[in-house]
Amino acid sequence: LSSESANYNNLWDGLTANQRGFLAALAANPKVNVYSIDFVAASQLGSASSIQRIIKLLYNKQLLEKENGHILFEDIFFEKWIKERTSA
Repeated sequence: LSSESANYNNLWDGLTANQRGFLAALAANPKVNVYSIDFVAASQLGSASSIQRIIKLLYNKQLLEKENGHILFEDIFFEKWIKERTSA
């Protein structure tokens, strides 16, 4: 992770606060249904439609992928980096 840290910092800095909040919430609970009422309320990112827009933008940035109905990180090391950065 340390070898990619500068790249991940640049990537993170280029995201909006809502995008960072979504990724942090997803990294903390990767198996969650991101459209569930519990996730929407806990993430404090607005409505399910707001989350849908965030996900679409993160797909376009190639940070997320969908597999078997789950939203996943394209780069598992970026997910781990986010967990380390936001779990304090």
